[in-house]
Amino acid sequence: MHRAIRAAAAFVSVATFAGVSLAQTAVPAKRTQPIAGYLRHTQDIHQEFSTRLAGATALQLWKRTFTFKGKSYTYEMVGTDPAKGSVTTTVPVFLVPVAVTFSDGTVLDATKPGQVSHLTAEDGFLQSPMIQPVTFSSGKVNVGTTQFTDAFQRANFWQDVSAHSPNYHVLLGMPTVLPTLGLKPSAALGVTQKTSTGITFGTIDATLIDNAALNYMRTNKQIKPNSFVVFLSYNVVIGGGVSFHSSVGPQTYTITMYSDKGVISTLFGNQFAKVATTAVTSHEIGEWLDDPFGNNATPDGVLEVGDTLQPHTLSKVSMGNTYTMQELAFHDWFTCKAPPSTSANGWYSFLGTYKTPDVNCP
Repeated sequence: MHRAIRAAAAFVSVATFAGVSLAQTAVPAKRTQPIAGYLRHTQDIHQEFSTRLAGATALQLWKRTFTFKGKSYTYEMVGTDPAKGSVTTTVPVFLVPVAVTFSDGTVLDATKPGQVSHLTAEDGFLQSPMIQPVTFSSGKVNVGTTQFTDAFQRANFWQDVSAHSPNYHVLLGMPTVLPTLGLKPSAALGVTQKTSTGITFGTIDATLIDNAALNYMRTNKQIKPNSFVVFLSYNVVIGGGVSFHSSVGPQTYTITMYSDKGVISTLFGNQFAKVATTAVTSHEIGEWLDDPFGNNATPDGVLEVGDTLQPHTLSKVSMGNTYTMQELAFHDWFTCKAPPSTSANGWYSFLGTYKTPDVNCP
C-alpha cells in the first residue's frame, strides 16, 4: 500500500481573511454546470505571491502553439511536451484536509470517517485512482495502468504518445498531508442541508474558504510553486460553484471536495446522480493539468476540460473501494480540429461522449 507522508500533526484554524473579488453567498444558484473552473485573483495578490516565491523552483510546464483560421493560439500545460519523448514528470503534492464547524454544530471533517463509508475523505482520496495506479482504457485504446489524470493526458495526446513517447507520464507525487485547515463560518456564510437519504452536507462562502487557503499557503514554508496544493473537504460545497482550481503568482492549488452520493444531485438535479467520491476532484485536477493558470485561450474558449462533461462519469475499483471520476474533454474539442482528433480513437473526450469538435466552434 502506498502511504502519504504526513507532516507534524496540528489543527490550523484560520479566522482572519484578506478580500478577494467573489460573491458573498453561502448557497449556490441553480445552474446546469455547477462545478466551477478557474478562480481569478486580483493583481495585488498575484504580485504578493510572486514576490514571496521569487527564486523558488517553478512548476514543470510545456507550451504548444497552433493556428486556427489565421489566428495563432498558445496553450501551456503541466509536464513536458508529449511529442518530445518518454519523460515522466512527477509533481509534488500537498494535501490539506479541511474541517468545517457550522453554526448549527455540524462538523464536516475530511480526517474523520464518512457518513456512508468508513473511509475518511483524506484516505478516500489517497487510496483512489487519483493517486493509485489503475488500468484505464479510452474506448479500445489501453492507455496504461496509472493515475486517472495521467491516463487522460496520455489519451489526450495519443497521437504523440503512441508514435513517439510510449512511456510519457504526468503524475501526482504521493501527497504530503499537512495539518488540517479548520473553519467556523457564521450562519450567513455557511449552511447545512440533508439529501433525501439523510446525508448531511454543507455549503460555505467561496471568499471565506479561498482566503483561508491563501493565508495557509502564506504561512506554510513547505509549499513551493513546483508543487500542487489540494485543499480537500468532506461534503462541503463552495457557494457559487462546487469547487475550483486557481493560482496566486506561480503557486497553483485547488479547493475541492470528496462527496457522498446525492450531495451534488440534491443541489443541481438528477443528471448529477453519479457524481460522488473523487468525481469533483478529478474535474479540478484534470483542469489544473491542462490549464494551470486559467489562461489557455482557444477558438472555443478557455481550455477547461471538465466544465462541459460534468454529469458524465466512470468508476474504478482501487484498494477494495469503488471510486468515481468525471469524463474530461480532449484538447481538440477546444482547438476545433476537424475529425478525426489527434487523441485516442480520434475522439474528442475520454469516454467518447464527444466524437466531433464543439458545435459552437467558430
